[in-house]
Amino acid sequence: MDVGGFRSRLWRYIKATLLHRQGRPLGVVLVAEKSDALRRKVVDTLRARCYETLEASNGAEAVRIGASYLGEIDLLLTDVQLTDFSGWDLAEILRLDHPRLKVLFLSPAERAPVFRLARERALQTPSHTGRTNPPGDRMTGH
Repeated sequence: MDVGGFRSRLWRYIKATLLHRQGRPLGVVLVAEKSDALRRKVVDTLRARCYETLEASNGAEAVRIGASYLGEIDLLLTDVQLTDFSGWDLAEILRLDHPRLKVLFLSPAERAPVFRLARERALQTPSHTGRTNPPGDRMTGH
């Protein structure tokens, strides 16, 4: 698993997505990822970069967090398919309470073609088989 390269790409996309804010966290990111190990790495990376993070292991938990969070959630980082929701459905539900929510989908490399028609952005994660992303087309969408 190419964790270093993944972290570097993640940081670059997050930095480009959220605006810097003086004197407070750079943004609030809800990380919804079914893999405990990947979710932990993403959250640790974001916290080290001064982002406030909220984390959920499934869609229902993410919906509860989104509904109860009183501030604005700037970004949803979600797996394409959680155990109980698709990432697409989760984004639509969360946008009811957070209409300016940006979304970045995390996806294994083998699912990348799904995003060619998507209006959201996708960041390929290292595959569960241990393969890393090819050097080309790492982000698709838009």
